[in-house]
Amino acid sequence: MPFTVNRGYDTPTTGSEVGIWGVSLNTNFTQIDQNLGAVTSVALSSSNVTLSAAQYACGLVRLTGTLTANVNVVFPAIQGFWSIDNQTTGLFAARISMGSGQVVAIEQGSAQDILIDGTNVKFRNLPPVGT
Repeated sequence: MPFTVNRGYDTPTTGSEVGIWGVSLNTNFTQIDQNLGAVTSVALSSSNVTLSAAQYACGLVRLTGTLTANVNVVFPAIQGFWSIDNQTTGLFAARISMGSGQVVAIEQGSAQDILIDGTNVKFRNLPPVGT
C-alpha cells in the first residue's frame, strides 16, 4: 500500500481493500490526530537530540531541562510544520535543525511555529522584520 510523502498516511489503491477500508482510514485518523494535537516532551541539557519517529509525529514538541551548552534538536529530512514550546532554562540556546540547512533558535519561555521543507527550518507566522 502506498503512503503519502510528507506525513506517511496510508493511501489504499481504489478498490484494493473492499470491505476492510476502515483499517487504513482508522490508522490515518489516529495519525492525523497525533500530528495536530499530541504533545511530546524532550529533555535537554548539553547534548544534541535527534527526535524519534514517535516524537516528531506529535504536533507540539515541548523542550524542557536546564541547558549547559547550545543544543540542537534534530528533525529527520521530512516536511511539515510543528509548534515548539521551549520551557528550558540556562544561558544557552535550543536550536531546531535538520543537520544541515537553515536552523532556528527558539527563545526560552516562548512557543513558536516552525516549517520544515526537507532541507531548512524556518519560523512560521512571524510578522515581517521591522514591524
